[in-house]
Amino acid sequence: MSKQNCLLGIDLGTTFLKASVFDRRTGHAIAHDGVRLAVRELKSGGREQDVPAIMRALKCMARKLKKANPTAWAQIDGIGVASQGGSSIITSRDGAPRTPMLLWNDARAQGEFAEVLKRLPVSFWREVSLRDVPAHGMARISWLLKNCPKVFEGKRGDVLHVGAGDYLFFSLTGLWRQEAGSAIQIGPYNVKARTLDERPLKAFGLSVDFVPPLRVGDAIVPLSATGASLLDLNSGIPVAG
Repeated sequence: MSKQNCLLGIDLGTTFLKASVFDRRTGHAIAHDGVRLAVRELKSGGREQDVPAIMRALKCMARKLKKANPTAWAQIDGIGVASQGGSSIITSRDGAPRTPMLLWNDARAQGEFAEVLKRLPVSFWREVSLRDVPAHGMARISWLLKNCPKVFEGKRGDVLHVGAGDYLFFSLTGLWRQEAGSAIQIGPYNVKARTLDERPLKAFGLSVDFVPPLRVGDAIVPLSATGASLLDLNSGIPVAG
């Protein structure tokens, strides 16, 4: 292998965290590893994961991949990330999580759909999301406001609702952003206008600053010093996701 011809792929799934190093010319997997992620299953229907534990697992996995093939690890010049959808983390803007990660199959907010429809009727969702039902993220926000109000405390913009992929991308780059698919699941996205729509958040006393801005273009962002330390790589490597 010549220098600078390897790519790192990271997939933060619901139950498994996986990563592989690929030869960028051939697509051949040079090294790979995966770890099962613990899920807390609550009697109330909750399904949670510990965010710091996931980051520790990623750091450990990176060290194992480097040990398995140090030459290939030194030649990584691009990183791609993927993740589960529909998850929720309430976090401070600096990345300190205020809640566990509530998985897409966490059922505790099911009873809140009626509350969402009281504030935002079916006609609203037809207009904004082209669907007859509210976004699940809005039901989850309603549930959190009732059951965990303290996690929302702080100045406007200090607290964010993010998904697994948003949090992973921030941990590697220091940049908060989200894709349209994530915004649709949370709720504040206008499909026709292809932009964030603050009205669902305002219905619950929140602002558009409660979610990350939309991703612009291909979202290629350099690996930050913090991300480099996490993965034991050099900073500046392009990260896509």
